[in-house]
Formats: sequence, structure tokens, C-alpha cells
Amino acid sequence: GGIIDVFVNQEKKPIRLDFFGDELESIKYFDESTQRSMSALTSIHIGPVKEIVFDKESMERAQVKIADLADLLNYPTVKLNEKLRDIENGIHFYGIEKLLPAFYDRLSSTIELLKDSRPHIIFDDREAIFNNINAFFEKVNHLYHQAVETDLVFTPQDYFVGADELKNELNHFSFTDISALKKDSAQVFVCRPTLDVRENILKASMGTAKDDEPHLLKPLAVRIKSLHQQNMAVIIPVSSREHDAELHKLLEPLGINLGRLKELPNFSAENTIFRAHIHAHTFVTKHPLSFGAVFDFINTAFIAENDIFGKRTKREGRAGKQYSFNTSVSDLEVNDYVVHTDHGIGQFKGLVRLNVRGLEHDYVLIHYANDEKLYLPTHRINLIKPHGGSKDGTLRLDKLGGTAWISKKSKVKEAVMAMAQDLLKLYAKREIVERAPFIEPDAHFAEFSANVEFETTPDQQKAIDEVVKDMQRKRPMDRLVCGDVGFGKTEVAMRAAMLAVLSKRQVALLAPTTVLAQQHGLTFTERFKNTGVNIAVLSRFQKAGEIKKILAETKNNQVDIVIGTHRLLSPDVEFHNLGLIVIDEEQRFGIKAKEHLKKMRTKVDALTMSATPIPRTMQMSYFGIRDLSIIETPPVDRRAIETQVVQFDDAMIKEAIMRELYRGGQVYFVHNRVQTINATADYLRLLVPEARIRIAHGQMDEQELEDVMISFINHEINILVCTTIIETGIDVPTANTMFINDADDFGLSQLYQLRGRIGRSKERAFAYLLIKQTTEFLTPIA
Repeated sequence: GGIIDVFVNQEKKPIRLDFFGDELESIKYFDESTQRSMSALTSIHIGPVKEIVFDKESMERAQVKIADLADLLNYPTVKLNEKLRDIENGIHFYGIEKLLPAFYDRLSSTIELLKDSRPHIIFDDREAIFNNINAFFEKVNHLYHQAVETDLVFTPQDYFVGADELKNELNHFSFTDISALKKDSAQVFVCRPTLDVRENILKASMGTAKDDEPHLLKPLAVRIKSLHQQNMAVIIPVSSREHDAELHKLLEPLGINLGRLKELPNFSAENTIFRAHIHAHTFVTKHPLSFGAVFDFINTAFIAENDIFGKRTKREGRAGKQYSFNTSVSDLEVNDYVVHTDHGIGQFKGLVRLNVRGLEHDYVLIHYANDEKLYLPTHRINLIKPHGGSKDGTLRLDKLGGTAWISKKSKVKEAVMAMAQDLLKLYAKREIVERAPFIEPDAHFAEFSANVEFETTPDQQKAIDEVVKDMQRKRPMDRLVCGDVGFGKTEVAMRAAMLAVLSKRQVALLAPTTVLAQQHGLTFTERFKNTGVNIAVLSRFQKAGEIKKILAETKNNQVDIVIGTHRLLSPDVEFHNLGLIVIDEEQRFGIKAKEHLKKMRTKVDALTMSATPIPRTMQMSYFGIRDLSIIETPPVDRRAIETQVVQFDDAMIKEAIMRELYRGGQVYFVHNRVQTINATADYLRLLVPEARIRIAHGQMDEQELEDVMISFINHEINILVCTTIIETGIDVPTANTMFINDADDFGLSQLYQLRGRIGRSKERAFAYLLIKQTTEFLTPIA
């Protein structure tokens, strides 16, 4: 209606603008949780959301400057025209921030903003900060020379104040250098930053450390020993027992013996007993700090977790965890189908209140065949469960007291028993088969676990611990890791793969689609970087010569991890010492593949990952035939996907696409008919001419399909018109709007998997299930 809600960065509460037509009637703060208005305002100032503001002057300036830069760098005309077209249409395309100097005559610096106020600057080790400034600009120049070969970038001078100019400007301000304060002041802690710890560890991880030692924490050990030589005590505060254990495993092999401090002591000069005891020792204590420092005043150095591992994404409490709930009356709507344990399928008709023998009670009314009625006391509601069927009357109701329901249950029991016997025989064999246990997690495994950019969720860590425990046993592992899309199942698999490789055994990862295999290949290669682990991807994207080479290297134990599709199950694929097979979305494989996998499970460890396992797999896990780990804690800042079932409508589709493009995102348009997919793409080109659109489906040439997928991942495409080939695997955090055409033709599991391709970042994602079947593509509304 006439309400606009504005969330302004500098305000603690959002602001509501109430219009009557074009006239602004009121401006008020409001509470976003209760939607109640609060105090009134006479005016507000709303600044820009982004540094690049599209107005006529800036857009014209940018187009001229970018065109001149493209001529200078011989930038491809096609890519240049795409950028110029996006700017003309007011679209903040991916990477537009790199072109910031094009939109302004000049950029202003923070120093300019400070000049009028003439602040007093406090340096925490001025010399070290100036050294960091020099190092920063060296890195900027290096990155510029790399980027200018292929990208459209201005010179560093267009983006930054120079290093010498910056230092000269800083020298014009009055300042205090903390590291220069005298020790004779009892009120002052003299401290020096320990920033070189993290920097040296990063150098080691990138292979640029001076020492050739591969251990990532060697620089930390050298730093600690150097502090000990200065008669310093070293204290490493950690946030959890797990991180305490991590440090012990990583540092003790490097000659650093860690003690533990339950409480931080009194560091005063008078506490001579403690000061004499801790000198030249290293301790871990559970009092986390944001960053570390060397305190000369008390001869003690604190090295924070962030100095060692970098800043990790942390979770607050248990917020966001999803919990299951029992069926209740509030879960049912009138005309929902329900299943009664003893009487079968009926139809819920609501609650009624009856007087029975002088006492009034609430009863659940259920209709059965022949208009028979069952009044179920509310305290016995545990006997019924929602059927999940539609309300259109297509389900056949059972008769009260009839034999049909009993016969159905009997047949199901017989089928289940037959299947269970086959499965029990298979898993009995697994109990008898023994293999040498995998090695216990060592310092290399702890190092690999620590070198991850996020902190594992409680559920994820539990799954990792259960997998590692399984691999320590003598019988082969067969575990299902079940979790929502993007909840971290792959990290669990990578930890298991690392433990297998450290145990001198090979790993096979089986994916249902070529695209997913390629995605896993990229993810594993990045995660195992600098570990010395050899990874190969086997799929139809590889040429015959490449496949032959991979097969030979796999047989000769030159490949540690092989990732592929059904191709991995071919007879010509031979492993030297296969120890672990990871299966992603097992329900997507056919009968022959599953039979092959069953045989493999009796010999090697199996780890299955799925967001939507088939009921039989879940049942086996719940009964203990297969082990089960559930990850139900979402990643930090994950927001629920807003899903709508809507009719096919030009205006709605255009509005949703433009909203996504304006925020710099991308769009999936799923159309699962190859015969008409080109017509769908043409329709969208007419509807949204400013968008960059390409097509992807399974019948395309392998090289062309790979090129399309990489272009979409690199944000060179705004809209990907595709079939369900993207159902599993492809991970593009910037793609957060999806249309699924003829959604009623898909199964629930398939819709769930498709929807999982979006909402993989902090941005709110939107999924539109289009239910109106479209066989003709008319000229869209302008």
C-alpha cells in the first residue's frame, strides 16, 4: 500500500514512511518484530547503499572512461559491450566495484575526511604499521600486474593514495606510539603486536615460507621458542576444549610442550613465585582473546587463536537449530488424510466436543468409507499420523472394521521381511569381514582440520567424530550422513578422505551427475591444496587420453582421490588399494549401480551423503543396519528460502528477475524439456533484454556444457536456462532466484534438491514454482 520501510545503517531502528498517494504523511521509527510504530521524526537522511550511485552524469562518465580503458588494454569488445549495457540499464553487475574510479572524477581518501577534525592518532607499534603499509602496496602492485593481463582494471594510483603520500599525511597528525611508552609507568601495559605469527603461517600455507618445512605451524613454534629465549612466558587463550586439543596435536611434534592454566593469575610485579614459574613456558587457557600481544611489562606474550588460525565464523548459542516436533491437532487441517494404526486411511474433519456418560471431552472426528465415523479421544492422537496426500478426494478411504487395511499391513510386513532378510545377509557379511583399522588422527589430520575458514557446527563435528570412530574399527564402515543442502556434509567427507589418504589408502567419490563430479573436483582440489594429495576427476568431460592416464595412475597408486560418475563402476577402473568410497545422493543411482555398490560395501568403507534419502535407506539407518549421522544445524547467517507457488505471469517473472539483477545476483530458470528450452530462452531475452542468458542441458556437447557452467560460476551469465542437470552439485552463492517451470511435473524430493541450488549465502533467496503449463511463448508485456 502506501507504506515504505527503510532500514538505515546509522539508525538503531527501522523507519516507516506512510504515504497518502504521493504525499508523505508521517515518518516514524517502528519495531520490526511487533510492527508497532514508535516515535515520530520530522525528516531523515538516507545515504546510498553502495559506493557506486547510478545517476545520468556518473553513468555517462563511466561509459567514456571504461571504453578508453578497454582500448588501452585491448579488452574484448563483446565483454566490454556487456558491461556498458549493464551500466546503461542501471544494473550493478558482479565485479563493478573494480571499476569504481570510472564513475567519479577522483576518489577521496579517509585521510581527507580526517583533516578538518585533526584527530590525535594512537599507533600500536608505528614502525610495524608503516612496514605493513609498504607490504600492502607491494601486494597491490603485484595483483595489478596479474589482473591487467585478462581483466579490465585501472592502475593502483586510481584506487589508492600512494604509500609515501599516506605516510607523509599521517606524519602531519599528532600521535602517540604505544610501543614507545616507558616501563616506569605503573599504569601502562607496554605491548607489541604478534601479527607476524599469522603472516608467517599464511606464507607457509602458500609455500612461500623461507623454511622448506611443510608443517604449517612451524613459524608459530619458531616464534614461541624466540620468545622463550627472551625469558618470556607464552599464553595461548582458546575458546574451546577442541581447540585446546588441536594445538596440543599440532605443536607437541614441533618440540613445544604445552601446559594448562585453569585461571589467569595475578601478573603483578609482587607475584614473584608465579613469575619465576612461568618464564620460558607455554600454556593454554580457556580465556579467548580477539588478538594477541607481547607485554614487556610482565614478560608475557599472549597469542590468540585468530593470530594462528585466522578469524573463524562463530555461532551464537544454539540459535537456528531445527528441531523435529510430534504430530498434534494444530498440524492438521480439515479434510487432511490421516492414517490410523488400527483402522487405516481416513479423513480428518476437525475437533468435536461430546458428552459421554456425563463427562465432556474433546474428540478428533475421522470419516471413513460409507460415511462411517470414528471419534478418537485427543489423548490418543498418537495413534494417527498425517498421510500427506492431497485433499481432492483421490485417496480411497478404508472401512471401519474391514479386512482391507489388515491385508495391506500384512503384505507390507511380508515385503519388508523379505527385503530385511536380504539386507541382513549382506550386512552380516560386513560384520564378519575385517580390515586393518585406519590410523588414528595425527598432527597432519589436525592441521588439515584446523585449516578451514569456518568453525564446524555441533552436529557437523559430531558426524566427523562418528566417522573417524568408525574408521578406527576393524569392520568396514557403512554410514549415512544426512543433512540439508549446504549444511556441511562435504566437509565431513573430506575429513574422512584425508584420514584414508594418511592411512595409505585410496578414496573414490561417486557422484550422480557430471556437473556434480566437476564441482566436487574443484571443492576437493581447493580444500586439499598444499597437502600433497593427488586428486583426479573421471567424467565425460575428460578426453580419451586423459581418462587412460588417470586409470593408469589410479592402478599404480599415483592418485589418492578419484572423483567421478557411474564411470568409476566400470570394469576397467582398478584401484591399487581402495579404502573408502564416498557416495553422494545414492538414491540417484540405478539398480545395477546399487548392486555393484552393495558388493563394494562388503570390502571397503562406505560413506553416503544425502539431503533427501529414500525411505528404505532411512529405515535401515533407524533400525541400526546402517549407521546414521544427522546434521540439522544450519550454517551461520543462513536464511530460509522464500518459496511461492505462482501462475506463469510475465510481469511477475520480469519483476523478480530485475530485483535479483539489481542486487548483483543471478537467476536459474529451470525448464525440463530440451525440445522447447531454446524457445524459453528466447522468451526471456524478449522479457529482459538487458540480461545475459545462456542454456544448459544434458544433450549438449561436453565442452560447450562445461563452458556454460564455468561462465555462470564466473558471473559472466545473468540467467541460466537449464534442465534438472543443475539439480545436484553446482554451487553459485550469487545465484539466489530460481524459477521452476511446470513445477507440478516434479517430485517433492526433486523440487527440494533444485531449490537447494539457491540460498547458499547470506542473501535472501526466492524460489518460484510456476504451475501454469506453457506451450506457447508469446511476446511478453513490455
